[in-house]
Amino acid sequence: MHSLLAYGKGWMFGAHEPDGWTGYTEHSDEIGSNVYFLPIGQKFGQDGVIIRVSILPKDFGDDVGRDLTTDMARYKTATPDIKFSDFSAEYPGGTVYAKIYGLKRADEYVSYVNPGHTIDYYFIVSLDPPPKQRASDSDIAAYRAVIKTLTFLGQPKH
Repeated sequence: MHSLLAYGKGWMFGAHEPDGWTGYTEHSDEIGSNVYFLPIGQKFGQDGVIIRVSILPKDFGDDVGRDLTTDMARYKTATPDIKFSDFSAEYPGGTVYAKIYGLKRADEYVSYVNPGHTIDYYFIVSLDPPPKQRASDSDIAAYRAVIKTLTFLGQPKH
């Protein structure tokens, strides 16, 4: 299992590649993330499964669940036929707010991860299966593994 490091203005974090997956930062801005993971052998831009990780400043203080609720409401307005269902994931020392966004093209797993009340950032982690397919059990296991290994490392030293 390899580690991946990402950093930007005011933040730095690490994550471990789940078994059978490779992590990337190249092209991540094109898909609205800071880091993403693909199964070994899959190329960027293919219609395959992808796990994306983004880090954002907390909008509502420590109430990351409120960020998720706000984003769900926004998504429901733009996509009225979306269905939301519960999903569970764990993050040691923090809290995970997770949902499955039921879309016509495929279900998207979305988790808002609060790494702790002393940290001014939170993570959004998503699992997108290929179009018209369901996420496999191994995809979901890899997704949960990425969430568990996220580590906020503070501000980068330049």
